[in-house]
Parts: sequence; C-alpha cells; structure tokens
Amino acid sequence: MRGVWLMEYELSAIAKYLRQIKESAGPGGGPQSHTDIYIISGQGKVIGHPDGKTAREGKNGPELIPAREHEDRKLAAAYAHTQTEADDERHFEVTADGERYLAVSAPFAEDGKPDWMVLIVVPAEALLGRIYENNRAAAWIAALAALVSVLIGIFIAERTMGRALRGIATELDQVGRLDFSEGRSKETTSIREIAAMHAARDRMTGGLRSFAKYVPADLVRDLMERGKEAALGGETREVTVYFSDIADFTAIAETLSPNDLVDQLGDYFEEMSAVIRAEHGTVDKFIGDAVMAFWGAPREVEDHALAACKAALSCQARLAALREMWAKEGHAEFSARIGINTGEVLVGNIGSDERMNYTVMGDPVNVASRLEAQCKRVKLDIIIGQRTRELAGEAIVARPLDKFAVKGKAEGIVVYELTALRAEATPEQLRAEALGEEAMRAYLARDFEAVIEACRKLLKLLPGDVSASELLARAERLVKTDVPEDWDGVMVLTDK
Repeated sequence: MRGVWLMEYELSAIAKYLRQIKESAGPGGGPQSHTDIYIISGQGKVIGHPDGKTAREGKNGPELIPAREHEDRKLAAAYAHTQTEADDERHFEVTADGERYLAVSAPFAEDGKPDWMVLIVVPAEALLGRIYENNRAAAWIAALAALVSVLIGIFIAERTMGRALRGIATELDQVGRLDFSEGRSKETTSIREIAAMHAARDRMTGGLRSFAKYVPADLVRDLMERGKEAALGGETREVTVYFSDIADFTAIAETLSPNDLVDQLGDYFEEMSAVIRAEHGTVDKFIGDAVMAFWGAPREVEDHALAACKAALSCQARLAALREMWAKEGHAEFSARIGINTGEVLVGNIGSDERMNYTVMGDPVNVASRLEAQCKRVKLDIIIGQRTRELAGEAIVARPLDKFAVKGKAEGIVVYELTALRAEATPEQLRAEALGEEAMRAYLARDFEAVIEACRKLLKLLPGDVSASELLARAERLVKTDVPEDWDGVMVLTDK
C-alpha cells in the first residue's frame, strides 16, 4: 500500500452554495430567482440541492436520495429525461405537477471526473413569461384593432354602401311592380360602382315608365307577382266591357292644330284613365279618340258591373268639369258617349309569340261597342246592356229604353240609359226610371195603349227624348195592327 487520499465534501456546503446562487438574483428578481440548480452523482444520487434535500433515512442509516425518487418532482422529471433522451440533447422541456419547465444538463467537469451531472431547471413562465405576456398583449391589441376595423368598416359600408344598396333594392322592387308613385332617391355617392348602379336604375326606370304607358300596368304587375311570363292563350270569364267615344270628334279635329289636338286628347285620356283605374278597371287601348276598358280581368273585381257604371258616371262628371275649364281657356269642348255591356268573353293574350295584346274578345264586346254607337242615335250619354243592369242592381238608376238586336244579331236585349247612382239621384231621374219601366213592361206584354200613356208622360218629363218618341210611335202603329204571335218586341238595328 503506497498511500491513501481522502477527499471530503460537505453536502451542506454545496447546498448553501447552490442556494446562494439562487438568492443572488437580488430584490429585483428575474428568471434567476426562480432557477434551481442540482448536482447528481454518476449513480443518480442527489448530492446537491438548493434546499439541502439530499439524504434520507435508510435501513443502515442515512443515505443519498436517488434523483428519480426525489420529492422535488421537477428534479425527478428532469433527471428521468436525461436518462431516456439522446446524450447530445442538453436543452429540453419537462412537465411536473402540470407546470412546464425548461432544463439544461451538463457534466460537472469538462474531463468527466468526477462523473457528476449539473441540472438547471427554471419554470417556463419565469423565463418566457414576459414573452407570453407580450404575445397575449399583442393578441388582444390585434383582436381589438380587428374589431375596431370591422366596426369602422361596417359603419363606413352602412353610410356609403348599405344605405345606397338598400335604397336601390327598394326602388327596383317598386319599379318591378311598375309603381312609380314615389320619387327616386337623390343621394349622391363617390363610389363609382354605386353611382353606376344609380345611373342604370334611372335608365331602367325611365324605360319602364315609358313602357307602362303602352300596356295595362295592372296586367304587368299581376304577371310579376305571380312570377309568370306572358304566353298566348286565354280563358272564358264574365267581364264588363266599356267603350267611350268623343262626340263629333272629326269636326272638332279640323278646328285644331295637330299639336293642340294631341295635347288636349292627352289631357282627356289621362283624366278618363285615372277615373277608370280608380274604379279598378283595366284600360285596354285607345282607338283614335275612343277608350276601351274592362272590369273583371286580369284580376277579379267584385261587383264589376257596378264598378263600370260608377266609372262611367264619374267620367261624365269629370268631363263636364273639364269642359268648363276648356271653355275658359278657349279650347275645344269634348263630349263623350259611353256604352257598357256585361257577358262571358275570351280574355287573355291574343297575337303572336313576339307581340301580343292582353284583351277581351267575344259578342259582349261587340255589343258594348254598338251600345256606344246608339248613344249618338238617341242622343244620350250612357247606355248599358241588360246583364249589366241586372248585376248592378238597385245601386243604380237606369231607365229602360228599348229592346233591340244590334246589327248582325237576331237575339235582342233590353237596353238602359244609366242616369245616376241611386243614392245621388234626383226626383226627376227616379220618375223617368219608373215611367220607362212601366212603358217597357207594357210593351213586352203587348199592352200598347199603356205604352202610349207612359211614353207621353215620359215625354212631358223629358221633352224631345228620342227613345221615348220612337217607342211611342211604334206603339201607336202596333195598336192599330194585328201583332203576330211570334212577335217578341225586338227592333233589329240596320247600322252599327
């Protein structure tokens, strides 16, 4: 034996040294104040701990604590990691008791003697906390900035685009229904696309406003609401047809210049059309100076016969007011004759696939036109057919005129002069209606003497009345002759 070297390490001194390293961070703290440094022997025993927890009681007395079994869980986890990962991984991350730690392992001496290991463990929050805080702050700032940007964007979009687009959408829906009752928005915008939409809207509105003057607007609205495209075809439906014509129009036209004639006709048609539309009628067309309209299509109209009668009376009243105005202004004065008839007609789109007209066709239409023509012959304002009188009922005052068949028809109908609504009728109008009914009942019953008596009373009330005079003359002739058994009282007209 040559000799013995003895080296004694005081573990408490090592613990004190390690604790001093931790405490040297000072009152300012920082990552170092949260850092723990451990020394582990080559056999995996803890020989250096900042809290001095290196030994425990064993079977044979005090013994060093294995690092894997140490109560300091971050130490145990860090040491276990060094034993399982590759030797060259000196920086690593472990988790203990739900908290993340960053760790560094290194040999105690560069030459590996002694074969101890130094473990440095620091909480990730202590080392990277400021970075985490900065990241969280940056995230909150970014989120707040994004929210503010979105709110500002929404505000700007609402002020510059949303309101304008909603306005355009509302106006387009209104225009799509051919409703031009409200004026267009006057808002201006610096956004080029919105300005282009405004311009396109204005062009479309102007075009459709012009288009609506060529077709029945109610028909187009009905097709749009139902989402249907106009197609050829029709259906049989009972409607009331209205024809009006200006009396002595040819003579009046010769006294006016073309421009004056067009202007005055425009005023006349506008006023008459407005009255018809107000009573839910459809203005079909203008034929020269004539107006054709109907009730009951394209939409059902309750009491369509009565509505047509109201429109006819209102048109005559409005025309009377216009005549007073025209007389004061030195313009020509228009008077109109109106014929109304009710019956089943073909109503629908007539024409070709490229061009069609929504109108009514059938014998009741022709009869309405003939009744308007008869107004000229008997010098009356409004004549209505038998079916119209039946449907209008007691709401109107209508004097029976005669029973005749229009040219081209053998079957006759009783026709009436429409004079007033019953609620507005004068005593003379009611008296004339009663005498007319008395004369017509007697005439159809072949009691011609009673017809003569009633017609003479009627002529005293209405001097010069053509219908009463004609019926009186016919009764005076028939009372002197033998009336055939098949006589039905129908006078067949020989002209239109």
